[in-house]
Amino acid sequence: MNLVKKMTIKVKIQIIDILKLLLNKFLVNKKYFFSILLFFLIRFCFTQEASTISLNGEWKVIYDYDNKSGSHNIDDVIKLFDSNNPTVVKVPSCLEFYQKDFEGVAIYKKSFLVPEIWDGRNIEITFNAVNYLAEVWLNKEVVGTHKGGYTPFTFRLNETIKVGDTNTIFLRVVTPIVLTDQRIDGIGRLEVPSWRGAINGGIWQGVQLKSFGKIKIEDVFIKSDYQNHVVNLDINLENTNHEDTSSEMRIKFYDSNNNLIKKMESQVNLNPGQNLINQQVVIKNAKNWDPSSPNLYKVQVEVNQGASKCDYWSYKFGFREFTMKNGKFFLNGNEFYLKGVFFEGLYPNGVGYPDNEKMARKEIQMALDAGFNMIRPWRKPPPEMWLDLCDQMGVLTVGSIAIECMHRPIATPSLPEMVEIEVRESILRDRNRTCVIQWELFNELWQPVLKQMMHPMALLARKIDPTRIILDESGGFADGANFYLPYQNTATKFNDIHNYPGWRVFENWISAFQGVGLEDEEKKARKLPMKGPGNNVVPGLPIFLSEIGYGSIPDFQKTNTIFKEKGNPLTATYRDHMELEKAYNKALMESGFNKQYKTISELATLQHNFHGRLNRRMLEGARINPLLSGYCVHALCGGDWVLGAGLIDIWRNPKGAVYSETAKANEERILVLRANPRNLYSGEQINLEPFIVNELENFSGDLIFSLESDDGTKFWNKNENIKVNNGINIFEKIAIPSDELMGKYFIKGVVKNNKGKVIYESKIPINIYNSSSIEAKKNLYVLESNNRLANYLNNKGVSFDSYSNQTDGKGLVIVGQLNDKSDNFISKLEKVKEFTRSGGNALYLDYKGKYIVDRKARKLPEKQLSDKFPIGMAIINTNGLWQSTIHMLKDHPVFQGITNNDHMDEVFEKVGPTKSFFMPEGEIIAGVISTDRYPNQDNMQRHFLGVGDVWYASDLSEIKFGDGLLVPTTLNILNHLGKDPVADKLFFNMINYYGK
Repeated sequence: MNLVKKMTIKVKIQIIDILKLLLNKFLVNKKYFFSILLFFLIRFCFTQEASTISLNGEWKVIYDYDNKSGSHNIDDVIKLFDSNNPTVVKVPSCLEFYQKDFEGVAIYKKSFLVPEIWDGRNIEITFNAVNYLAEVWLNKEVVGTHKGGYTPFTFRLNETIKVGDTNTIFLRVVTPIVLTDQRIDGIGRLEVPSWRGAINGGIWQGVQLKSFGKIKIEDVFIKSDYQNHVVNLDINLENTNHEDTSSEMRIKFYDSNNNLIKKMESQVNLNPGQNLINQQVVIKNAKNWDPSSPNLYKVQVEVNQGASKCDYWSYKFGFREFTMKNGKFFLNGNEFYLKGVFFEGLYPNGVGYPDNEKMARKEIQMALDAGFNMIRPWRKPPPEMWLDLCDQMGVLTVGSIAIECMHRPIATPSLPEMVEIEVRESILRDRNRTCVIQWELFNELWQPVLKQMMHPMALLARKIDPTRIILDESGGFADGANFYLPYQNTATKFNDIHNYPGWRVFENWISAFQGVGLEDEEKKARKLPMKGPGNNVVPGLPIFLSEIGYGSIPDFQKTNTIFKEKGNPLTATYRDHMELEKAYNKALMESGFNKQYKTISELATLQHNFHGRLNRRMLEGARINPLLSGYCVHALCGGDWVLGAGLIDIWRNPKGAVYSETAKANEERILVLRANPRNLYSGEQINLEPFIVNELENFSGDLIFSLESDDGTKFWNKNENIKVNNGINIFEKIAIPSDELMGKYFIKGVVKNNKGKVIYESKIPINIYNSSSIEAKKNLYVLESNNRLANYLNNKGVSFDSYSNQTDGKGLVIVGQLNDKSDNFISKLEKVKEFTRSGGNALYLDYKGKYIVDRKARKLPEKQLSDKFPIGMAIINTNGLWQSTIHMLKDHPVFQGITNNDHMDEVFEKVGPTKSFFMPEGEIIAGVISTDRYPNQDNMQRHFLGVGDVWYASDLSEIKFGDGLLVPTTLNILNHLGKDPVADKLFFNMINYYGK
């Protein structure tokens, strides 16, 4: 018995569960035996030290589809519950784990015993999170209600609980309404603050009972000073007596090895009700907390009255300060470059809660191993277990509030109240967290009611927590972002930028990002684009690139094998992965790309390699802007409708090169190479501009350049002795000759220190072409609304005729710009089809069609037939965001001498399309397989259901039309003829091939 007395409540409850299991297995008439046994176990095993009882584990639940419990009367609730067959669920968990996509009203029930030794003590119940509206009854008596789905709430039970007896609790929950147009207790569809990753309804975090004496430790706010190692404790004690009371308070501090390092005792006189007591303590020889040394200390506060133990509180904390000075972030007085990663927080089975601690630890470690020092949880306060790990493992986090962005939540008169609840309770829960360095209140605001709340909520956050940076709105959509620095009530403007440039992240994008934060005059002087990334960007202010990234599909064959073994078919993420694997296989078949990508795994690998290259190039390009104070890559692990963004998949496995290449770009010393031009004619000069970004100490070494072919043959090299300072080092431009060269080459750069150790390697492709020619052709015709093609062909000495209604089918018609809407021009376009029907070919270098709008709800059209050409085809955006739109190439003569790749890369940075023909008939020569960002681009479905339909589209097709071919393309050849060797080469190849 003495051994049992020393066990924690959690262990004791586990023992009781084991005994119950044994009884279930071996006893037939066990009901009364178990009740008696449980009573005596609690009565004799629990001491006053056992102040908490976990109510996690089995609960019973019914689903009130018709809201018959809407009377809020406990008799109706019990009657309804007893008339249904309840389901046994595990708490914590969300309801959709047991009932597919459940939303609405559910009623929970649990019976439990309270030990007699709690008699005369205060007793409370705490729910760590119930989503969204919770109503609680105990022993048929009202306990209370709570709004909000992601923060803890507590009720006192003194007048309703039965000590030494069985108690029965009922909880009625109204989940967020996401899918259906119903209204329950004033809650309508998408109207409450919530997280997009799931409905996540019900008791999805833990529940516990607590007993304490006449004095309660209501709250302790820890404010630590990293310089003097002073700990300032604001201790809120509640005296539940009706008269002044004297109490003994003990405060103890322990180091990371649990050694007692400081102890304080004091007598405190308490008025009835709340009493705020401040204690300041110096911890000698303390060590600060930072990512390299996440030193944590434990503080314990205990209050007693004589021999009676009243209450006890314990928390782990670290000494650290995070702020901004002169446009740079500082951690503990040292400049700190933020390398963050966006975190959706969706799990394969736990949905909003990690499947287990091992999975949570793995994803955090993978972020650290990839070079990130911060994780930005997306619009959901993470579970406390996850934050415990961040504290222990040394990763910074953003304090995120469960308020979605743009159109969400849908504005109602109740929204301000609900938002304030989330802000207040989220900050109160986590303001002692060492890993949380700032509060991010809003994101990408569009709604006036939320814009109006930015300043009041920032001041509320400042009142609750004076110690952290407060960001009022990430993305700066609402007139630019504001920082409130620690202990400051006045806002500091800065540039918080979200940018998803799509697939063409090449030199033009890097130039545009170099202009962010510069005055227009300086942009002009440096020949940088006038318009760059960001909203409401103010020149001269510091920049935080808080969202940047591309996308790629996970390897569905691998993820779905694990789902079949370990997953839950009821969850949306299981269904979405399975459906996407089928849909991508179908698209591969219909588009004809299955001939080169025979499996989903092969397609995924292609996308991963490209996604990794783009992420790396984005970060390299961003890091050479001296105003940049950090960035946040989208995303660590994708999910719901941003499935493709992840560096790791839903089972926390790395997505190949996406993970490894992003990690390369995060290194503390990187070499960035820029070349202009990247596509050139033999004999032209390549201008190389090298940069070294160094976050560490200064060093000396060598910078070695070479121009190499695919097989490693070197055609040029240069070696420089360098001195590299901390910061961004810009080196002199280097001219590289290309005489007598032709083909694909790489400029390689290697940085070595003075001991010859390689610090960083980088390479960029260069494509060198010879002058193209057009073989002499008969019956070459041009139809266009201007003279661009005619002038170009004349300059090249190519013979042609203007098209004038020929229908003999002999030769090739090249259709240029289509801006002429006259009846005569339209008639000629129709005649071109007759020309093709008779055996000729028609090449379309321009397109006019029906754009598939992706900013509002719509249905995707059916497969496009040739009678829609050339001006009636459906056209879809294929630039991509976090859904991959890699433009794939088949082996075809039109690409001869241009690229050996099976996809468009840097070669196509000028001519690469951002729009494509949607699912045309015929043979696709170049094209895309992708998805809608979310179902039907309907904002009402922009949530946990995942991405929309899988589709394919064409950049270049051959459509059989009679005896000839219609050849439409969305490649931007026309606008770059005479300016880009690739455009010239493609055009000549097309004429030579289709003009046979």
